Amino acid sequence: MWQIELVDGPPEQAEAWDAIFKIKERYSRDVLDADFISWIEYFARWFDREFGRGKSADEVAAELPRYIDNVVQDGLADRAFLKAEAFHLILAECNDPIEGEDVRAWLWGFVEYAV
Repeated sequence: MWQIELVDGPPEQAEAWDAIFKIKERYSRDVLDADFISWIEYFARWFDREFGRGKSADEVAAELPRYIDNVVQDGLADRAFLKAEAFHLILAECNDPIEGEDVRAWLWGFVEYAV
C-alpha cells in the first residue's frame, strides 16, 4: 500500500482536492501499482547494459543519481515527475541507516536476476 502525502499549500485545500478528485487513490492505482515494477525493471536493464552484472548492492545503488539525472525524464509529461520522485524515494531509502541495506539488496536483486 502506497502512502501518498500532498504537500505545499493549506492542508485543507489538499484534502478537498483529494476528496473531489481522488488524487491519492488514482496515483496509487493508475500509476504506482501499474508502473512501479516496470520502472525498476527498466532501471535493471539500463544498469546491466551500462555496467553488467556481478556488481555489489552498494555499486547498484550508487548509480541511482546518474540514472535519475540522465535517464528519467524531467518535467510533468508522461508521469515523469512521479517516476523521478519514485527513484528519489528509492535513493533516500538506500541511504537510510536502518532500511538502506535491505533496500539496496532488493534493488540489486532486480539487476542480478530480473533482467
